[in-house]
Amino acid sequence: MLTPRALHTATLLENGTVLIAGGIANIPRDAIDSSEIFDPARGVFLPSGTMTRARQQAVAVRLSDGRVLIASGFGRGDDPFFLGHPIIDGGWGGYDPLDTAEIYNPMSRTFSSIGSTGFAHLIHSATLLDDGKVLLIDDDSAKLFDPAKGTFVPAGKPVVRRYSHAAAKLRDGRVLIACDGANEEERKSAEIYDPRSDRFTRTGDTLKLSALCHAALLSDGRVLVTGRAGRDSEEAEVYDPKMGTFSSAGKLPYVLAEPVPSQLYDGRVLVTGVSIPFYPVHKDGLDAQLYDRKSNAFESIGAVPPDRSEYTSTTLTAGSVLIAGGEATERPFYADASLLYCP
Repeated sequence: MLTPRALHTATLLENGTVLIAGGIANIPRDAIDSSEIFDPARGVFLPSGTMTRARQQAVAVRLSDGRVLIASGFGRGDDPFFLGHPIIDGGWGGYDPLDTAEIYNPMSRTFSSIGSTGFAHLIHSATLLDDGKVLLIDDDSAKLFDPAKGTFVPAGKPVVRRYSHAAAKLRDGRVLIACDGANEEERKSAEIYDPRSDRFTRTGDTLKLSALCHAALLSDGRVLVTGRAGRDSEEAEVYDPKMGTFSSAGKLPYVLAEPVPSQLYDGRVLVTGVSIPFYPVHKDGLDAQLYDRKSNAFESIGAVPPDRSEYTSTTLTAGSVLIAGGEATERPFYADASLLYCP
C-alpha cells in the first residue's frame, strides 16, 4: 500500500477497485485521514481523496448508488496492540468514539461530511438493506441512514446491549446480529432485525461463540460465524435462518486469533488469522483455512506472511481475496505489503 496502516476500512467499489480509508499508521495510534484505491487490473495502489475526519475502527458500506458511507470510529487509539473491545481489553482506553459520518464519491474521489450520526457510542456494524437504507448499530441502539435524504433516524431497539458483534444480511432481507452481549448469557445470544416491521427479536443462541465474531453469508443462505469462545478458544458455527439455530461448523485445523471469513464465489469460505498460542505451526504469518459447507469441514492451506492482525479481507469481483494492511507484533508494526489469495 502507499501508506502502511491497520484498523482501516476496505470497500469494494462498483468498478471492481477497492477503497481503503483511514486507520492507524504510527505510534501513538493517532488516526489518519488518507485513502487509497487498489486496482486489481494493474495490481497497484493509487492515491485517492483525503477524508473529512481522521478515523480508525470506523464502519463502511457501499451504497446502492455506488457511493460509500463511512461512519464513527476513533480519532485516537491507545497502546500499540489495543483491540478496541471493552470486554476483552477492559475499556475503550479513555478515548471517545466519533459521532460523525462522511460520504465517498468514487466519480470525483472526494469525501464530503454529512454531519452527526447522533450515536453516543462506537458504531459496530453497518448493513445495506434491500430498500437502499443502511442499518447502523452501536452498543444499545440502532439507526437507519437514508442516502436519498442524507439523514439518520432511530430504528427499533436491539434486544441485547452489545459491545461489538457480527452482522450479516440474510437472503430474505433480514439481518442477523450475534455475540458480545453485556454478560456471559447475553454474549452467546443472537437476534434478528426485520426491516419490514423495524423490530429486533431474539433467535437461537450460539453454542459456544461469545466475542470478537465475524460473519459470512454462505451460498445456501446460511451464515458462517467465527469468533472467540472464552479467552483462549476460537470456534466456528453455522446459523440456519429457517430453523433459527446455530450448529457446529467443524473443528478449525489450527486455533486462530479472531478468525476473519471471506466468501469465495465457489461457495467455500477463506478464513485467516494468527495461530493461538502464537506460532505453534507457522512462524511469521497468518494461517489460512478453507471452509466447505458441503462437508462442514475446514482444511488448512498453509501460512500467509507476514504476521499481522487488524487487517482487512475483501473478495474482489474476479474472485480473488485482497488481504490489506495489518498490525504486527514486532517492528515494523504496520504492514504495507498486501496479498492476493487466488482460489
